[in-house]
Amino acid sequence: MILAGGVGKRLQPYTSLLPKPMLPIRNKPILEHLISWLKKYGIHSILLCVSYMHETIKKYFGNGNRFGVHIKYITSHKPLLTAGQLSTARKFIDNKFLCIYSDVIYNFNLQNMILQHDKKNSFTTIAIHKYKFNFDYGIINTNKMGQVISWIEKPIITKNIHIGCMIFEKNIFNFIPDEPCEINTVITNLLNNNKQVDSFVVRNKFYDIGNAKQYEYISKIFT
Repeated sequence: MILAGGVGKRLQPYTSLLPKPMLPIRNKPILEHLISWLKKYGIHSILLCVSYMHETIKKYFGNGNRFGVHIKYITSHKPLLTAGQLSTARKFIDNKFLCIYSDVIYNFNLQNMILQHDKKNSFTTIAIHKYKFNFDYGIINTNKMGQVISWIEKPIITKNIHIGCMIFEKNIFNFIPDEPCEINTVITNLLNNNKQVDSFVVRNKFYDIGNAKQYEYISKIFT
């Protein structure tokens, strides 16, 4: 399942003319790069959850035969956020499935993620990446009395980040609220209900086309 219904406000003005998944990278839409990656790891049946300018996507990809896959479309005519888009696919799902965002290009071994999910008998597996960033300020740590106990000047901070790729068991739909919400709300519901949520560490570089500046930068890399 590919969530491809976002308006892409952070990518304007580019998304004024094209939906986000159709923005070209190396003369191919982002979505085509994703489909090629999925096909490489044996995934040929794809659900495309679309909304904004969905006609452009459907016209280009059709039923998927031209790309060696089979595509079904689920069209929403109002904003649903990521979990809302996910819930629209309920009647099409009868087994575990992969869910990915439409604005990221991946280059990791998807089969290893699937194998780990099965081996651990996970309810959900989330692909994560260890992201490092330089904090621009000195960090002052204090005790309860307000006394300074340490000073760390502009540290490098490492955090695990979500990169928009998840494996869900089919019963995930039981944990999606009725109102539009983001997927992090669903994950919180799983944790509150003691469902097994595992992570899969992706060490390969990935390309997040989340805003106009990133799109321009990544376009140059792929030139």
